[in-house]
Amino acid sequence: MITVDAAHSGVRDFARRMNVQPPPPLTTSNLPTQFVLTDLPILLANAPNWNDITWLVAHCPVPVLLKGILRPDDAKHALAIGCAGVVVSNHGQRVLADSVAVAQVLPSIRQAIPNAILLADGGVMSGSDIAKLRALGADMVGVGRLVIYGLALAGALGTAHVLRLLQEEWQITAALTGEHGLVAKNRLGGSTKTV
Repeated sequence: MITVDAAHSGVRDFARRMNVQPPPPLTTSNLPTQFVLTDLPILLANAPNWNDITWLVAHCPVPVLLKGILRPDDAKHALAIGCAGVVVSNHGQRVLADSVAVAQVLPSIRQAIPNAILLADGGVMSGSDIAKLRALGADMVGVGRLVIYGLALAGALGTAHVLRLLQEEWQITAALTGEHGLVAKNRLGGSTKTV
């Protein structure tokens, strides 16, 4: 999986007002937090483009998924150059606060690439969020922030607890909405299993 955004933190007014910075000794040398206008050509030159992705697909021994896709035409192009699928993601709107919602664009992207692997993530905060994204066309749903919260609070046990809660909420939501056979299809050639 490769994220197809420029490697820079987004402009978030609340973070700027509060002077949010990583705590020492944590550094983000590969993800600058300060931006100088003269950095723009370098930033754009370092962002992956379609030629970079085409080269990667040709040389990578495993399937490549593109993360950060929010338009049906980009999803189609990703498949045309050999990607196995895409991840519809606005990164929880932490990069661009005004980005389109994943749930808003997911159905049109699924329609554009009906047989491809389609993951979705971004702002998933409950099992019902997982059920909604699955109902809108996602094969799988990624969770990040909640897992990090569980890890920060209680380590591996906290992570396991968060994942268990999400699974229970998802299954209860599915049962209450009449989705009695949640099926996860492995579009890479594996078996189909009921979850």
